[in-house]
Amino acid sequence: MKNHGAIAPKSGDSFTPMTFDMSQNVPNPFNPTTTIQYSVPEPSQVTLRVVDMLGREVSIAVNGPVMTGTHLYTFDASSLPSGQYIAVVSMTGNETGLTFSKTIKMTLTK
Repeated sequence: MKNHGAIAPKSGDSFTPMTFDMSQNVPNPFNPTTTIQYSVPEPSQVTLRVVDMLGREVSIAVNGPVMTGTHLYTFDASSLPSGQYIAVVSMTGNETGLTFSKTIKMTLTK
């Protein structure tokens, strides 16, 4: 089993489609929407979900095949209460089988 694909340092805050990565959401704290950026270096199976602090799933943003490149997801929390949420991404490259996962903490303030 292969783990953790190429993770290269980012120059500034720009992403490159040459690495698996996920950025911290912007803005953070947010109300009621925020943007999460992620990149995949090859066609991949991607799951991006948001859970509350008790581990309950509140959103499945992406769940399936994603093409190479940098992608944006806008999370709309207008129906959720203020608090801490966690975005979890898991990626598996279709060509290499490399895997990547990362979590970020997000703060919703209303």
